[in-house]
Amino acid sequence: SAQWGSGAVGGVIALRGPGRIEEGYRATLGTTFGAFGQRDLYGEARYARGKWSGRSTFGHARATNDFTYLPAPGVPERRQTNAARRQEYVGQDLYYRPSATQLLAFNAWWQESERQLPPLVTQRRSLDFQDDRALRLALSYRDDGHAVRYQARAGRFAEAIHYVSPEGGVDAPSDFVTYLGEASAHYDLPGTGHRFLLGTTQQRTTARADGYRGETPVDYRAALFSTWSYRARRWRTQFNLRGEVANGRTVPVLPALGLEYDLTERFTLAARAGRNYRLPTLNDRFWRPGGNPDLLPESGWNQEVTVRCRHRKGPWKTHLSATAYSRVVRDYVLWIPRAGEPFWSANNVARVWSRGVEPFAEVEYTTDEWSVTAQADYAYVRSTNQVALDFPRIEVGDQLLYVPEHRGGVRMSLALKGARLSYHHGWTGGVRGVNESVPAFSVGTLRASYDRSFGPLATTFFTSLHNVWDRDYFVIERRPVPGRFGRLGVRFSFTRLPRKT
Repeated sequence: SAQWGSGAVGGVIALRGPGRIEEGYRATLGTTFGAFGQRDLYGEARYARGKWSGRSTFGHARATNDFTYLPAPGVPERRQTNAARRQEYVGQDLYYRPSATQLLAFNAWWQESERQLPPLVTQRRSLDFQDDRALRLALSYRDDGHAVRYQARAGRFAEAIHYVSPEGGVDAPSDFVTYLGEASAHYDLPGTGHRFLLGTTQQRTTARADGYRGETPVDYRAALFSTWSYRARRWRTQFNLRGEVANGRTVPVLPALGLEYDLTERFTLAARAGRNYRLPTLNDRFWRPGGNPDLLPESGWNQEVTVRCRHRKGPWKTHLSATAYSRVVRDYVLWIPRAGEPFWSANNVARVWSRGVEPFAEVEYTTDEWSVTAQADYAYVRSTNQVALDFPRIEVGDQLLYVPEHRGGVRMSLALKGARLSYHHGWTGGVRGVNESVPAFSVGTLRASYDRSFGPLATTFFTSLHNVWDRDYFVIERRPVPGRFGRLGVRFSFTRLPRKT
């Protein structure tokens, strides 16, 4: 949270474009066919000449999802209905380099999807559906030609959701627009290993929905953040600090500290600690009835310690690690019915404590012609409520809904020249749902691929078998998952490099 802001409590997934595209032309076209009417087509083109470069992408996906499932033991099989989906997307990235150290980039992403919403196993039918649309635009500039490196970015993200339930008499369109602006400066102190970052970010979001009863709420945030990092022969240190104002309120200053130390050439010890928070959503604050404009942000502290061991000898390579962590979230926002009110409302009524351990092991044997890899991972998670509630009935120490206490898996893969075969088997412990418990389940997935090149044309054939052992299971209560099914696909890549002079 100290670096990325609200919501980055457990971490973030940061996606980046190619940034620099090599001179020449590259094109990729692929398709996938699968059970239950799956038909996917996607493509990408990368091109660069002189100061200009770019990337164009597109994709189309559809499926009927009309699989059969077992609602419960002893109950006849049933076929999934009203579950079709369709999705299209188009992406465009353009890059211009005025000089070797400057980069101007424009990024656009459009996506549209139509989804039918199938009935629960307790329902006979459903006619509900939802349409989603999104257009995301971003413009950025970077200059690395000075002792201080500068970067500035601006973006506009517009999204719309239209949910319709003919039988329930619901026709609920909603949309929101977010404007983002960010500027930062980087400085490396020569010859010392010290690096500094200072930046600011602005964000403004407006939304419209029937639940706002004619209002157009605005969410505005402004933040100042900084980072100091240091790298030595054995030490790596990073300290982040963030101050933020959200909707006129000052968010407590957020520090975060990370340390890594190489005990030996093989063993590394890492530790991190920081403050995190999550601001209430627009629905939490403005939905009528039930929204609460006086909600406090969820906040807390998290700590973790990791031990890693990496060893390589001849064709063998080993990676072992174990992480232990603890995270407390106070003023947890929960929608509950309050005394004397016929509706549910948002309140800061809960306190959550998450802690656990996550061991991981990987062994790889590689020769000039083939390699074999084995992996195993396990996660023990205790994520409990620390405040008792009458409704929904929550006792102190109860595990959070849909959070498994135990989860693990093993993966084996074999690569021989251009062929690869892998198998993954995962196990997830039982969880408590809103209305009923979800039993533990284990699922296997088998994948195979083969690469072959014909001059500038590279071809990949791939296939996969999901739910290999044809298990009947649920991930979320009353939402069935298909049994054994397969997929088959092919991908072509063409590369044309500039002629050498």
